[in-house]
Amino acid sequence: RILETHMDTKEHAGTEVPPPEATSTEPVAAQPANQQPLSKRAQKRLKKRELVKALRKAKRQQLKASGQKPQRHGKRLTKAAANSMSDSSCRIRVVIDCSFDSLMPIGDICKLFNQLQHCYGYNRRSEAPMQLYVTDLNGKLLDKLKSIGTADYLNWDINWREESYLSLFPRDEIVYLCSESETVLDQLSDNCVYVIGGLVDHNHYPGHCFELAKQLGLRTAKLPISQHIKLNSRQVLTVDQVFHLLLKYSSCRNWAETLQAVVPKRKIVELKDGKGETSGGAVVGENTAVDGDDAGDEADEQDETDDQDEADD
Repeated sequence: RILETHMDTKEHAGTEVPPPEATSTEPVAAQPANQQPLSKRAQKRLKKRELVKALRKAKRQQLKASGQKPQRHGKRLTKAAANSMSDSSCRIRVVIDCSFDSLMPIGDICKLFNQLQHCYGYNRRSEAPMQLYVTDLNGKLLDKLKSIGTADYLNWDINWREESYLSLFPRDEIVYLCSESETVLDQLSDNCVYVIGGLVDHNHYPGHCFELAKQLGLRTAKLPISQHIKLNSRQVLTVDQVFHLLLKYSSCRNWAETLQAVVPKRKIVELKDGKGETSGGAVVGENTAVDGDDAGDEADEQDETDDQDEADD
């Protein structure tokens, strides 16, 4: 009997006894019996999360008390929503011609992509955005845009077009911007379409856009750079710098102010009086430009979105 009792006790020793049924009707969250205590890092993370929630709640209550509409969690209230191209008072049309895909290696395609991000960022932050078109969107550049997500780049406030600008606008309205042109662009007009060549070539194809425009029988013009400033390098700017100049001028209508604000100060040797004569004045104004061929590289270091966001709106 002692042996049988001992064997019976040993058999039931490893049997798990089911817990008693809960008498409450409230759902009880399952808690692992062997749950480890939170580490110090996890405790700090939890405290920070709770603090952020509390701050958000207090901010929402403050906005409600002041009669403002609280922003939804995860959505930023930006100026882009109020300053879209469709609602803009500025009707100046600017085209970035991306028909040079075959002339650029993938590295330069990426730089052009970054410069497009800059253009989008400048335009969406403007109080009066210009009407921006990107045409001949095919090949490697399109693949690069799709790599960030098809829905992302299509949400940018840009008129994306796979066809050429020649099929979108009358030829007599098109003005191709080239530094080799003899015509100086004195002012911008709503009746013209200004085309910027989307070519990052590091001077491998000098005058390519100008020769192309002449072959197509298009009007050309150059920015009045030499009339207002003297540069320490060639008067060739990046795509985003040219777009930024046009955008700045569309709001202030002053080329001297525009050039000093956009062209990098280290590139400006001296100021001129608007007729090409040295004025001796000092370079003034806020300068927000990205320098030369490094524009594509420096775009990676900026916060889009902006957009990419900038570029992904």
